[in-house]
Amino acid sequence: MRKSFIILGIVMALLLAFAMPGMAIKIAPYSQPLHDIMHWDAASQKLIINNPEGESQTVSWLSTVDLWNYNGNSWTYDLPDGDKFAFSKRVDFNIATTEGAGSTVRGISLTDTVGAALAIHEGIYSHVTSAYMTGSWTNAVVGVITYSATGSAGGGMAASFCGELNMQPAASSGGSYYPYHSYFNFPTSTVLIDSTAFNYAFEKYEAAGGAVVQFDLYGDFWHIVGLTPADGYILSEGYTTLRCLVDVYDKYLVLSRIENGLGMGSISPNQLNLDAASPLFQLYTTSAVTAASGVQSALIQQTMTVASNVNYPDVLKVQLISDVKTGAWCSAIFAQLDYVESGLAHGQGSVIATELSMPSVTAVIRGEYSLFQMDIDMPTGCVMNNNPISLFKANVWGGAETEFDDVGVVLDVDGVTAGANDFFYLADLTVTKADGLLKIRVNDVFYYVFITTAINGGD
Repeated sequence: MRKSFIILGIVMALLLAFAMPGMAIKIAPYSQPLHDIMHWDAASQKLIINNPEGESQTVSWLSTVDLWNYNGNSWTYDLPDGDKFAFSKRVDFNIATTEGAGSTVRGISLTDTVGAALAIHEGIYSHVTSAYMTGSWTNAVVGVITYSATGSAGGGMAASFCGELNMQPAASSGGSYYPYHSYFNFPTSTVLIDSTAFNYAFEKYEAAGGAVVQFDLYGDFWHIVGLTPADGYILSEGYTTLRCLVDVYDKYLVLSRIENGLGMGSISPNQLNLDAASPLFQLYTTSAVTAASGVQSALIQQTMTVASNVNYPDVLKVQLISDVKTGAWCSAIFAQLDYVESGLAHGQGSVIATELSMPSVTAVIRGEYSLFQMDIDMPTGCVMNNNPISLFKANVWGGAETEFDDVGVVLDVDGVTAGANDFFYLADLTVTKADGLLKIRVNDVFYYVFITTAINGGD
């Protein structure tokens, strides 16, 4: 009992010290001196702290503990195990711990139990206000891990900040859940500066230090674990896309399996499985351009910078591989120009347009040049059994085929000049017999190519 009176006397002396005008200590965000919100309850042997909202917090200790010490700058509360809790103009927690291997140690542990429904709850709230320009950086919360030369994560994990959200072990009753929430508030009068010197972003990632190249070599931008790749999942089958929510719309981040390029899937083990009619790559665009300029939905450009006589560049390679029978038709490339009902060509309309620009040199000394190159590979052992095969196949369909019969041509050539033994050669020839004609047009003039069913050219 005597020790209790001694403790009570110390606390009373402390409170009297707080009562002195020059010694009054205030706790933000309240303007009351500390002695107005803290008092000692002798019956319960507890120090009771009350805030203006009527909430209270109690602190108890053993009667044998030397409670408070004042060093001229801060009050220190000595814990029985030797650790200290102090408050002053600036509050510092200097905690040194010694633990056994495999133990879990928390320098500061706060357990906050929600006591009522529908309340906005914040376990820890840190708020920095400033009426002045701040310095090189300002943070409401800072998490730092510093390893010495002998320290390391030891095969485990180290994170300056950890967000962990444990869901209810039952059917969810609604709500949105995020281990981390980044929130930007822009008041009505906010005006941002359009300059690369000033940046605004939800997050900033920065690597620094004299050995940052080590992170360049071995680091990753993100590390995602625990996801199962499958159709309809966050991580798609084939590890190809990651689903994210933009406003209320599902969008998908494309994941490339190759560096410095876009590679999706692989021969093994992450080959993409197309088991539906939906295309893997989809690009939908509209255009309202009326100016005299080209309009492209996609552009692929490759520039050769080193001369070679052995390479074989292809700007675009499309390859269909089938070791099984295909259907009614099969195409490595399918192109369509659809004028729907009211569309028309003011000038030229072509499903595929090719252009070969020859060099502006005085003499082309080598090479063969063509707008189209067609090759058919007939491997040893191939027997056609009278099945037709051709370098070029054309088909007219749609219900109004007779319109093509009237005005269509097999070949339309412009820009050539007739000359003896030239590409276009006009001559007064006598044809003995022809079984048919194919209409072509050269320089806007119609001509007819004679054809015959006889292998020797007819009579």
